[in-house]
Amino acid sequence: NADVTRILANLVKAGFAERLPKNDKRWRLSKALVQLSNTVDHNFTNALRELQQEAINYRVLG
Repeated sequence: NADVTRILANLVKAGFAERLPKNDKRWRLSKALVQLSNTVDHNFTNALRELQQEAINYRVLG
């Protein structure tokens, strides 16, 4: 399918997908995409923690 080929080419160019070393007909997500996902999760967790602390601070003042 041309659409799938184009999407995979874009993912490869962005560093988010790669062919399997022993089978070039199969693909996998790259480590870069997993690292990006972990970074986003970490940042959201920190932001949520900060918002929760702000909510606690305002309750104490009010």
